[in-house]
Amino acid sequence: MQIVHLSDLHCGKRWFSEENLALAIEEINELKPDMVVVTGDLTENGFLKEYEVAKEYLSRIKCKRTIIGTGNHDYRSTGYLLSQRYFKRPEITKYKNSIVTYLSTARPDKDGGEVGYRQLQWLKRTLNENKDRFKVVALHHHMIPIPDTGLERTTINDAGDVI
Repeated sequence: MQIVHLSDLHCGKRWFSEENLALAIEEINELKPDMVVVTGDLTENGFLKEYEVAKEYLSRIKCKRTIIGTGNHDYRSTGYLLSQRYFKRPEITKYKNSIVTYLSTARPDKDGGEVGYRQLQWLKRTLNENKDRFKVVALHHHMIPIPDTGLERTTINDAGDVI
């Protein structure tokens, strides 16, 4: 299974390049992957205009199985209210003998993230119901710290429970 992963588009940020995103999407479409997974930070501040730009570009992806999740930047301001208007909350996407699930780790107006009890219980049930399938779990925040990168603080609060 070929999966293309995108993250941290940050539509609306000063250094966001519409040209680069358009080129990346062209390349993705040329690859014809089995699945595309976008793991959040579609926007910079969760603003309406940023969601509109993200939706416009991501709708150009021609892959039938495209999962679009949110990140902490998408939940800034009132972005957490807009996210579901523009993107359906992903849960389980199946392909042949595989499943890909997306866990939402973003919380309104917080940089850190967490999976949370209810979502963790849902994940356990989902994994148990799909024992014979290859499983991919996607999320925005890091599960473990990345040493010497400055990203040590961006792991999810409940990583130990999830792992």
